[in-house]
Amino acid sequence: MTQDFDQLIRGARPEVPAGARARALDSVEPEGAVGSTPAFVRVLLRVAALVLLAVCSGVVAAMLSAPKQQAAVPVDVAAQLAQARTRIDTLEQESPAARVERLKADVAELESAQPAPAVDLQKAIADAVADHQTAQM
Repeated sequence: MTQDFDQLIRGARPEVPAGARARALDSVEPEGAVGSTPAFVRVLLRVAALVLLAVCSGVVAAMLSAPKQQAAVPVDVAAQLAQARTRIDTLEQESPAARVERLKADVAELESAQPAPAVDLQKAIADAVADHQTAQM
């Protein structure tokens, strides 16, 4: 019975001339149609497939090991905005530019409290002249 089916299948296929079969087999490498692409392209495709497989397996593992999310907690947007504004205000007050301005103001205040060296020199000269005049008299 199986021989009858084999005969039917062989009879249904057209005969390929031997020359055409040889030319077709010469143009195809042992790996088939993929063999016609350069070797580095095949290696690149294999590496890309392995990388894609690794990434996909990592994503699946992360999805499976992720903790279950709890029920959604209502978000108070107004309170979060107020907290953000206070944080921004404190950052503006403690910013380096604000600190520099405060330090400049402190330096100016300290300089204004101390007499200038020229004034001290004038006082010392006036005292020395007065002492000299007193000594001469």
